[in-house]
Amino acid sequence: MRGGMDKLFFVASKRPSRAEVHRRFVERFAYSSGRQVTVERIEEVEKELGIVVPKAYSEFLCRYGCVGVKTEMALKYDGQYHPDLDGFFVFEHVVEVVRTGWNTIIPAGVIGAESDIEADVFEYFVPFAEAECANYFLFRRTSAAADDLPVYLFDHEIEPNVAAMAESFDELLWWYVENVQGN
Repeated sequence: MRGGMDKLFFVASKRPSRAEVHRRFVERFAYSSGRQVTVERIEEVEKELGIVVPKAYSEFLCRYGCVGVKTEMALKYDGQYHPDLDGFFVFEHVVEVVRTGWNTIIPAGVIGAESDIEADVFEYFVPFAEAECANYFLFRRTSAAADDLPVYLFDHEIEPNVAAMAESFDELLWWYVENVQGN
């Protein structure tokens, strides 16, 4: 698989429609209503950061906002590392995190390079949600519109610090719906 996606930690089975995946995820895991997000606000942040977020994530935010969620699960679900998803970022926080930066080693396979590089992780990725212990779920930076994008995890305590997590945002949410007991 391309871009370091050959070892995924979240592999979901056949899933229902995007709207159904999003609804069931929020129904099961939301503990607070999210700050509403408009298409215009998403476009402002995209322009400010020079990125385009995937349509799947944009639709989720416009419908449910930056909802607080808690997946509360054992980190060793099936012998693999599956971090808790703690909530979706408000865009002001995304901008702040990206501007602050975080130097780390980024594995070659994750970014399609010939060798590992040391760089600011947010030059290559954009955080969209928080995992436990101040870690981040990420999308690859892109300036091209996409229906959905692969999901990565930045974990500042485990090497490699950036790892592929799921084929897409929708797949990540569906994996939680299928495998984790909710609130």
